[in-house]
Amino acid sequence: MQVSVIIPAYNEARFIASVLSLVPKAYEIIVVDDGSTDKTKQIAQAFPEVKIISHPEKLGKGAALRTGIKSANGEMLVFIDGDNQFNSSEIIKLVDLIQKDKADFVLGVRDFSKVPLTRRITNMLTGFAIYLITGKNFKDPLIGFRAVSKNYIEQIELKRNDFRTETEMLIKLEKTGCRIQEIPVSINYDSNNSYFGARDGIILVSFLFNKIFFKKE
Repeated sequence: MQVSVIIPAYNEARFIASVLSLVPKAYEIIVVDDGSTDKTKQIAQAFPEVKIISHPEKLGKGAALRTGIKSANGEMLVFIDGDNQFNSSEIIKLVDLIQKDKADFVLGVRDFSKVPLTRRITNMLTGFAIYLITGKNFKDPLIGFRAVSKNYIEQIELKRNDFRTETEMLIKLEKTGCRIQEIPVSINYDSNNSYFGARDGIILVSFLFNKIFFKKE
């Protein structure tokens, strides 16, 4: 089963080399440079096996993921953030569950003792909102480290351009009936995450509760 690793990156010059250096070379590797103003693209170009797609300006994480999905040739897609928050050598753990037919969609789960309180609260509220929508509990619904069989991604339409894309993906994939598994992953936490901040967490939780109580798309 061919695997495509999709890495959305916005101003990740400090981290992108570390992420790319540990991705198994047998996989198709796609970096979507989302309008970075630093040297993210140039650093990624030092890795000849990497396919680089650039947005002329920042369109958002959701848009970057959709660009990567459209360009991917693999039967399985792995999404991992370009900020080195996750250990890309652990991709095989997620891939293995799908290749052994134990899951169709795999979510990593962080050790929340290493995550700041504001983000733990955001994750908890998001998980509660998703439970109200799906009836299922997920330990880490906001994680940017996940793997999925491409045929399930092709059954849904991702519309969100921003950080809400991860909850949108989870909710819509759950509705397809795919088998979802969660697996612990290690974390290298840096507060300067390029895509998701405390303000974004408030927006996300508000969006989900609007979706629950007012049925907004």
